[in-house]
Amino acid sequence: MTDVQTGRASWRRAIAAGIAGFAVVIGACAAKASFPDWAYPGDGDAPAPTASQLAEKVTVPRSDQSFPVSRLSDFHNPVADWFPKDHPAAPDIVMAPKGSVAACGYCHLPGGEGRPENASLAGLPYDYIKTQIAAFRSGDRNGAKPDWVPTALMIQEAKGVSDADLNAAADYFSKLPYQSRFTVIETAEVNAPVAGGFLLSPGKGPKEPLGTRILEAANAPDLFEHRDPQVTFTAYVPVGAIARGKALALSGGPSQQPCSACHGGDLRGGEGLPGPPLAGRGPVYLFRQLYAFHTGARKGPAAEPMRAETEDLTEANMVDLAAYLASLR
Repeated sequence: MTDVQTGRASWRRAIAAGIAGFAVVIGACAAKASFPDWAYPGDGDAPAPTASQLAEKVTVPRSDQSFPVSRLSDFHNPVADWFPKDHPAAPDIVMAPKGSVAACGYCHLPGGEGRPENASLAGLPYDYIKTQIAAFRSGDRNGAKPDWVPTALMIQEAKGVSDADLNAAADYFSKLPYQSRFTVIETAEVNAPVAGGFLLSPGKGPKEPLGTRILEAANAPDLFEHRDPQVTFTAYVPVGAIARGKALALSGGPSQQPCSACHGGDLRGGEGLPGPPLAGRGPVYLFRQLYAFHTGARKGPAAEPMRAETEDLTEANMVDLAAYLASLR
């Protein structure tokens, strides 16, 4: 078994333990026949690792650190920090929390870079982060697919974290710079995709139409499994999506409210603006949020403006917008 398989299997076991008995129920929108399952991929299918495999140490390029596989696959361990000099000292809740809550830096990485299955927290406004945790706690923020593991874990985490730890984490992540790691490529066809690590990526099978989907691939799959924050990604989007998305962002589409009204002229957010930065963020993550607003999975006062904005968008519109936003630097 490779280190990749070992890490993936352990991560899946940790997830299973973390959400045992936990369920999220929202409206019937998730059961629609046209539901975009491609945006909610699974974790793959690796066998459970042995004790000796969990003890094996791994490394990543450019780092002088090494960690056992078990450290990379348990979000209650102190976080494996490959590049500790690349970010300020982080509070305990980010790197080594006490009690039953998980470390923020495990899923979102120590520098807040995030991964395709979750939010990039670096550079999000302090108040925005706190508002979103409150929405997770209250049930106002759900995933459009109720049983999708990353969202279910985030809801569980939000309900368990203390206000003091939340304040510390929000302060830490809001002060970090964000740098996109996505390259967006337009294509009509892809190799038949496979799911793994909560990514749906082109595989090695025959070509098929991409259709109305976005596929994301880690450019270094082994390092992605080792949770290397420097891994970059390639996103495959439909032909013409970037131009169509730009037109929608500038015009506001059916709502006639340009994205810049809430997210800033360069879509990087800014002080006093109600919306978070969007430029260069992960395209499938962005699609999931647009779809959640559209279906009502994200609701409540803070979500209402986006609920109105997305009400008349089609799935293709949301794919185009996500492609354009992710293409920005």
